[in-house]
Amino acid sequence: MLFHTSAAQIDEIIAMSHEKTILLDFYASWCAPCRMLAPVLDEISDRYEDSVCAYAVNIDTDAALAEKFGVAKLPTLLIVRYGVVAAWLDGDITAQRLEACILGDE
Repeated sequence: MLFHTSAAQIDEIIAMSHEKTILLDFYASWCAPCRMLAPVLDEISDRYEDSVCAYAVNIDTDAALAEKFGVAKLPTLLIVRYGVVAAWLDGDITAQRLEACILGDE
């Protein structure tokens, strides 16, 4: 399941990355590639729910959070492990590439 989050919760979420891999999805409702990626994120977050927590960040309502992480392109996905960004994906994101990053193969 993909949860929605905001800047108010981000420190707590990053702290959770010591227990589980965190997937941060930076998106906008007007972004067609973001909408196309949404079902893939739902499927992958469900498949790896024991080891991954997935969160969506709407850049229109949380622009400061997108700026904090340096997000300049949509969609952008960050894989966070142990408090640091372990992988950064943006633009044309495939399910295979995302899965490889989650599993640490890329």
